[in-house]
Amino acid sequence: MQKVTFLKSTEFVPTQEFILVKPQEEPKEQITETGIILTGATANKSILDVPTYGTVIDCGPDVEQIQKGDNVFWPQTDGLEFEFKDGEFKLIRQKSVIGIHKKE
Repeated sequence: MQKVTFLKSTEFVPTQEFILVKPQEEPKEQITETGIILTGATANKSILDVPTYGTVIDCGPDVEQIQKGDNVFWPQTDGLEFEFKDGEFKLIRQKSVIGIHKKE
């Protein structure tokens, strides 16, 4: 269930171990290794087990090893959806993060 707020995402400060992230949009279609194009529900079913990816907007005070601007991965089934004035975001717990995109 999506929570609707009347704030901008920059006006929201997560507490405790929560992280506010801006998810990247899922592709509208997916091409398999054999060249088959999956669209709509078929594509979504095939990517259910793929982790979600997004950019950290802000972190609660108890979050360690993750900073604003990091790109993180988390299971698609985790997090609370929030709609702010400036878009749709997810609020996830630090323990839900399964990886950080290594910056070179």
